Amino acid sequence: FEGPKADRLRLLKATKTNLSAIFLLADGAASDWQTILTPTSQPILQFADHDGQTHNLYAIPHGDHADRTQDYLRNRTLVIADGHHRYETAKNYCQFMREETGQNPQTQQWGYVFALLVPIAIPGLLVLPTHRVLKQCPAGWLERVQQQAGPYFEITRRSGISGEQARQVLEQAGNENAILICSGQHTLLLIPKAGAEIPAMAHVPAAIRHLNVTLLHRFLFETCLQLDTESLQQTRYIRGEEEALAMVQEGGYEVAFIMKGIPTETVFEISQTGERMPQKSTDFYPKIPTGLLMRSAEGPLQR
Repeated sequence: FEGPKADRLRLLKATKTNLSAIFLLADGAASDWQTILTPTSQPILQFADHDGQTHNLYAIPHGDHADRTQDYLRNRTLVIADGHHRYETAKNYCQFMREETGQNPQTQQWGYVFALLVPIAIPGLLVLPTHRVLKQCPAGWLERVQQQAGPYFEITRRSGISGEQARQVLEQAGNENAILICSGQHTLLLIPKAGAEIPAMAHVPAAIRHLNVTLLHRFLFETCLQLDTESLQQTRYIRGEEEALAMVQEGGYEVAFIMKGIPTETVFEISQTGERMPQKSTDFYPKIPTGLLMRSAEGPLQR
């Protein structure tokens, strides 16, 4: 998306500051990470956010601990989980400053980018689902889904459902790529059949072909429902199951597609193949609050 990147570049030029870190997933055993993440002092800041999450901020002091940390990170594989626009903007800013100043990026603050590294092996890291809600579906959409998706999905009908019940149904489905379709009158659970290959998906990269968000957009939306550009642009992306269902039951929207979260390991593995995750498929939790830390992108590099 060129618009957001152009906007971020203008912001970076104006502030000369990395206002928010890119979010990197890192490999390595949990026990090894615990060794370098064990605090050596008291937190320099403690607070609770609006969601009730407690945050403790520690500083790694100069010396042996910092050296061990640097040595360990040197051998890690890193994957961008969130912040692709910020990363590409940092590269564009680096190129801009190199042309403006003629200086070596390796010696300047603007030659680097601020990053948050999160070990994929640490318990508690989640990818929360992002649900889709459509204002209007084509006539006969239910029959289309049942007829065209039937050969490739196990489809079962459900009665009226709450947000908590939706989460339980998807969890019990036993398949991370299950999709729950809810309208005012109908609720369908779709579970991909083992080994089923959808001809209409043959052009989609194999690494992301079987993800629920890919199946939803590339097959259900584009092939089964044949949604036009205007309909797709009106799609709402909602984090909470309760809110998505309320929009259908009370808010004038026709159908909600309730998704199941993708395992963090899946995101890491797909990224290592060189493919990008589909849009709105990786809402990582918990997050570091924006503005907690900032980094200057001006002047000589400070080590």
